[in-house]
Amino acid sequence: MFVFPSDTETFGSVTLEAMASGLPTVCADATGSRSLVDRGVTGDLAAVGNVEGLTAAVLALACDPSLRRRMGEAARRRSLLFSWDEAMAGALSRYRALAAR
Repeated sequence: MFVFPSDTETFGSVTLEAMASGLPTVCADATGSRSLVDRGVTGDLAAVGNVEGLTAAVLALACDPSLRRRMGEAARRRSLLFSWDEAMAGALSRYRALAAR
């Protein structure tokens, strides 16, 4: 499992790398991780600064190998949806839409 309580990661690169490695992720519900983690499917999110919530999510995964495995597999599948080609195509699409205005 990967635990990332930071609220300053803008894209979530470290979270995505962990997911690509097949790890379920427990992260702060912040910009970068929020867009990547599918709560209850690929891992969990806790409110920023909520130590009890983060701890509960970690304990749930630590105590359930089957859940860790399922979430890890789902995290790996989800990570494959994020590629540089997709990110650049999305950015280009947004630029074109703005330029057309």
